[in-house]
Amino acid sequence: MKYNLSKDQISEYHKNGYIIIENVIDKEFLNELNNATDKMVKEATIIEKSNEQFDLGEKHSSTRPSVRRIKQPQNFDDIFKKLLFFPSILEKVTSLLGKNFRLHNGKMNLKSPSAGDLVDWHQDWAFYPHSNDDVLAVGIMLDDMTFDNGTVLFVPKTHKGEVYNHHHDGFLLVL
Repeated sequence: MKYNLSKDQISEYHKNGYIIIENVIDKEFLNELNNATDKMVKEATIIEKSNEQFDLGEKHSSTRPSVRRIKQPQNFDDIFKKLLFFPSILEKVTSLLGKNFRLHNGKMNLKSPSAGDLVDWHQDWAFYPHSNDDVLAVGIMLDDMTFDNGTVLFVPKTHKGEVYNHHHDGFLLVL
């Protein structure tokens, strides 16, 4: 089965700077990913401060874990390594970039109610500038994106405009 993007999807990506594709992974695999995520969050209950795996919220505790981000999840559970090579995802990426690409970074942003951290409007490009613009971020949502649960929002066509300064007082703002 082929999972390549259609010409219309590729055109939409180039026009708007993003595309949203639903149901890229099957429900069984999605359940495995959610179970592995739950297991990692449970593992975070034994730590008190952020480390190479977890970025914790200010109110994190062993009884109320507040995990903002799991860094490089593919290094801590093979199910996330499997996600990196999932055919329906890889073929969509190669439809845009070709077969010569590499992973720059892996992370899982969680929306823990206890973390209370808002990720403000930003341009991803400002946080990982490269010498060319043949880069893209692939986001895999493990639950539905709705306005009630803090959906990701995109601003069409901003990839063609100015890259704004993401520094404050001489320091790069870190997401």
